[in-house]
Amino acid sequence: MGNVIRRWADVFGKIEQALLVVLLLAMVGLAVLQIFLRILFSTGIIWGDVALRHLVLWLGLVGAVLATRESRHIAIDILPRILKGRITVFLGLFIDFFSAFIGILLARAGLIFVRDEFLSQASPFLGIPGWVLAVIFPLAFSTIAFHFFLNGLVKLTMIGEPDR
Repeated sequence: MGNVIRRWADVFGKIEQALLVVLLLAMVGLAVLQIFLRILFSTGIIWGDVALRHLVLWLGLVGAVLATRESRHIAIDILPRILKGRITVFLGLFIDFFSAFIGILLARAGLIFVRDEFLSQASPFLGIPGWVLAVIFPLAFSTIAFHFFLNGLVKLTMIGEPDR
């Protein structure tokens, strides 16, 4: 079962990496274009700075998703350093499933935010509704929760295995 979970996580990881690359290229491209337009023509794209702020937000949250997938997120790991043996597996299980629960709560809050943006009918730039730009919150936090849950399932399959 652990191999199936890992394969699914790898598929999602490749999609997330591709999205990260697209967002980074768009952000760098727009920023460079803004710089050239300002230097050469003393002008810029009116909506460019707002778009860059949203791209930075999206990039940061997709990066957080990838960090979670690869277990490279910020963590307070004092207990696993102190404790040894099987207890660390159970501690890791608790942390992963608790973090998944928190991710679900944050995704729910993100959904409420998207709903409020939808109801406000605001459009920050180019006629793009604000809720479309805010959809990254529930998507990122639910994906983070999903990755913590998958990490927990992988640890769960390791309980029956002998120590390595």
